[in-house]
Amino acid sequence: MDCGRDASHLRYLALGCKAENWKIDARPAVGGACVARGKKFLGRKTNQGPVAYLALEEKRDEVRKHFTDLGVEGNEEIYLHCAAAPQDAVPALIELVKKHKPALVIIDPLLRLIRLSDANDYASVTMALEPLLSLAREHKTHIVLVHHLRKGQSADAAEAILGSTAFHGAVDSAILMQRTEHFRTIQTSQRYGRDLPECVLDFDEQRRSMTLGVLREEADVERVCAEIVKYLEKSNKGMTQEQIENDVTGRTGLKRAALRSLVKEHRILRTGSGVKGGPLLLRVWEKGTSIGRGFVILVPGVIMRIGTRIRTLLMHPNRDLGILVPWFFLYMEEHGNRN
Repeated sequence: MDCGRDASHLRYLALGCKAENWKIDARPAVGGACVARGKKFLGRKTNQGPVAYLALEEKRDEVRKHFTDLGVEGNEEIYLHCAAAPQDAVPALIELVKKHKPALVIIDPLLRLIRLSDANDYASVTMALEPLLSLAREHKTHIVLVHHLRKGQSADAAEAILGSTAFHGAVDSAILMQRTEHFRTIQTSQRYGRDLPECVLDFDEQRRSMTLGVLREEADVERVCAEIVKYLEKSNKGMTQEQIENDVTGRTGLKRAALRSLVKEHRILRTGSGVKGGPLLLRVWEKGTSIGRGFVILVPGVIMRIGTRIRTLLMHPNRDLGILVPWFFLYMEEHGNRN
């Protein structure tokens, strides 16, 4: 195996051909750079060590630019192969690991390395992956195998991965990364430890890096909340829950969860009695509307306490309050707000 240096600061390797530095796609490159620099990845600590990335479909210039955007300076041990894999790729990879002892090896994509004739055949997939599993165990090297998912979404990780279920069965952790209409998400299916539930990935377009966001379920609710508020802003009189559910797109359960959240956080207001002739309506809080039950406003000469279910207006001096005699308690109903 030949090792050399390009005119740039990045190290390069060759698997039977010219060598280069490594990455893990817009997603793998971030993880590889974090391990090489000992930085956190998605909020998790990493053990610093050499990184090898087989970029079997990438262009060298693009990979170099990506690492530069991520802040790689050139003194990190990041080895990269940017070319097609040779016929004897697996034996060459084994020699690479023995020589450079990388903490992390990324193969992107997997099928460009093992060249399966039938990725749906369980026995063939198991035999093709066996040398890589042995390599990881014998040399204590973490190996990331980048592979595709099936079209559409599946709740079962084993069924979500394209091809045989042997892909899922062979690994200790299946990391599923998806790009939906609204979000990029990540989740894991673990052989050991607890699964990571589906979370949103916040993508920095300038650095092409990612950080871990909120749970996908929370992000969906907040997205629908914004759509409901935008919808209600078009109506001055308010809308019924049925009208909202019919007109706002999304799953019914998600819209109801969003409505509960909006009411609880006082972002929308309930009006009406909810009986015949006085339907319960929902509308956006208007500027100047009283803000939430139990809120106390201290004004010179008067204390105003706004409550949601106080139906009477009462004003009287209290002899027991001494110096507070000139102050009054003013109770008023909160514009028909009923919880």
